[in-house]
Amino acid sequence: MTHQTITILFYASFLLIGLGIFLMIRYIMKRFPSLTKKVDEDAERSGVISVNAILGRVLFKIMPGILILPLLSIPTLYLQHLSKRFDYCVEMFRVNKNTGISKEDPDFQKRCKCLDLDEVQRTAETGRE
Repeated sequence: MTHQTITILFYASFLLIGLGIFLMIRYIMKRFPSLTKKVDEDAERSGVISVNAILGRVLFKIMPGILILPLLSIPTLYLQHLSKRFDYCVEMFRVNKNTGISKEDPDFQKRCKCLDLDEVQRTAETGRE
């Protein structure tokens, strides 16, 4: 994968985070009226509002909505990892170019297997990113 592809996908993945925020808020707003209705019914029945009962209901009713956001942010975190890996591979190639490292080196291929090794080598030699 080239650095340009990683960068484009990284910025596009922010749309998933925006979608996650939207879905989280929508899910919570959908569940909130039924939650308040049950709290009001309990208050009328017993005359006392229990904080533990409210927290328990909030935990079980709204938690799936809160979990949507971290699940949709996983691609952003992975693409950020790939971008850092690209920078690491460029620096590894720059530092070790005097020792005769090439893109066929097994250690280099192991650490940079998901990246375009030709682009890594070119970027390290020219000094551009």
